[in-house]
Amino acid sequence: MVLLPEEALAIRWHMGAYDDAAKADSRAMAAAMAASPWVWRLQEADMCAAWIDEREAGQ
Repeated sequence: MVLLPEEALAIRWHMGAYDDAAKADSRAMAAAMAASPWVWRLQEADMCAAWIDEREAGQ
């Protein structure tokens, strides 16, 4: 599967601040976010999906 650079960045950084690499060097994540709006969009979508899953699991 061939990914566009923006897609690869978004997938790489989808864990956002919870990624060990981001904890070690937040500048790399900030650079990825500056390079493509899809990075933070996918991070937010991932967090929303996790919140919904956890909420439904608790019911």
